[in-house]
Amino acid sequence: MKKITTTPARGIELVEGALGQSLQSVTRYLFGVAQPKDVTGDGMTTLCFDHTMLSLRSGHNEDFMIVERGPIIQETLDPNYWTQVELSTETDFSTLIGKKLCHVDCYTDGFEDVALVFGFDGGKRLAIVLDDTDLLFTSNFDPSQKNSNGVTPQLRTRIGLSC
Repeated sequence: MKKITTTPARGIELVEGALGQSLQSVTRYLFGVAQPKDVTGDGMTTLCFDHTMLSLRSGHNEDFMIVERGPIIQETLDPNYWTQVELSTETDFSTLIGKKLCHVDCYTDGFEDVALVFGFDGGKRLAIVLDDTDLLFTSNFDPSQKNSNGVTPQLRTRIGLSC
């Protein structure tokens, strides 16, 4: 098997602290005025577990992912540009609430981590995907599909165990 050399998402080691914990809430901060059905678009995400809160956002040039412990600092979010959406009650995502995090799969395009797929007990998944400069959120990430740059992501590593 060929070893993949890539730059991991900054702070990726922080997801280990959430393994085995139940997801309590999912909050998205969307750039621009969000439409009610546009919760997956470009933005930042906070995942709140039993004893750990992880925030995921893009880096300075929006070309890499950052994982941080704690909430997104709301004072830095100008309400004229950011819309907060609580996803814990959205039908597609409410089934994740109460599920335990088993593992996180890190996918790469050969340069950077481009997707973090959070695997929960019962086979539920959610993914944070960096597509060009957009940081997207989805429950149906398909690693066999090419991204907008024509690259098919490859699994770099799994943090945690299979469910």
